[in-house]
Amino acid sequence: MKKWLFLIGLGGLGLGSFLYYRRQLALLYNFKWNVEDVKVKKLSLSDTQLIVTMGIVNDADISFTLTGYNFDISIDGKTIANISNKDINVIIPRNSKPASINFLVSMNPKEMGLKNIVSQLLRTSTRTDIKIKGTTSVKMGLFTFRKFPIEVDYMIEDFT
Repeated sequence: MKKWLFLIGLGGLGLGSFLYYRRQLALLYNFKWNVEDVKVKKLSLSDTQLIVTMGIVNDADISFTLTGYNFDISIDGKTIANISNKDINVIIPRNSKPASINFLVSMNPKEMGLKNIVSQLLRTSTRTDIKIKGTTSVKMGLFTFRKFPIEVDYMIEDFT
């Protein structure tokens, strides 16, 4: 009888641990990205550089480490830059304030047919769609998850 109770208890503990971990993983898949700041580093007809600060909010009870990212930035469906970093190590704490990462967006408006990105943004005003889409790599405990999806969609009016 004791043996059966022990096995039932052990099975319940295993099932509870599995369900808890699965819920935390689902929360991790839904961590939130938001653009906190955009600064113009260089602006010309041949070279535009922006420093973008993105915040990451982790709603899970488990902290994780961001170990890399690779995503495209597009304006109105036209890809303007690919951002990639495979050598970062940013700890995203659990249930707390957002962690931030900075990255440099470099583009040549002439090559992309945009001529002047600022005039395009002003001309199309609030209808301009800015999308960040790609993948990240995260490490959670002993597990590393590659190609974790990210998709952030903004309209210019979201920044005004």
